Amino acid sequence: MLHTVESWRQRYNKLLEQPNIVNGNLPLFSRNAYLCADKRQIMGRIATVWNFLGRYKYLLVVVLGVLIVGVLDENSFVKRIEYMLHIRNLKSQIQYYETKYETDSQQLKALSDDPRAVERIARGQYMMKADDEEIFVLSDDEKKPQEDETAE
Repeated sequence: MLHTVESWRQRYNKLLEQPNIVNGNLPLFSRNAYLCADKRQIMGRIATVWNFLGRYKYLLVVVLGVLIVGVLDENSFVKRIEYMLHIRNLKSQIQYYETKYETDSQQLKALSDDPRAVERIARGQYMMKADDEEIFVLSDDEKKPQEDETAE
């Protein structure tokens, strides 16, 4: 015979009302009245939670499924967004390297066609000079005046 929570609660309350004599004239449940009240509150809370779970079981399954698929799963929406951002970053890197490749290939073609281009690149980028030359590098950077430590 199946019993509902209410029938169990009624049976529990009847047991509490009956005077049980143990070790003389002391009723069993009067000694632990405080504990029994706590047990009733705990049983009431458990029954409330159980009824809630029973009433909203389909909603809970749907919410848990969405959480698992949306956040915790290997193919979740969060991972999907991370992968999309990573792909976007990789595409921008591809575009950067393609433009760099085009400029480098144009420069290589210019080097192979024009012998003065090698000299121009060597002088401009690598600061090379001919044997009979002197190079003076002028910079536009201004140095900050050094503070005199003895002035203080």
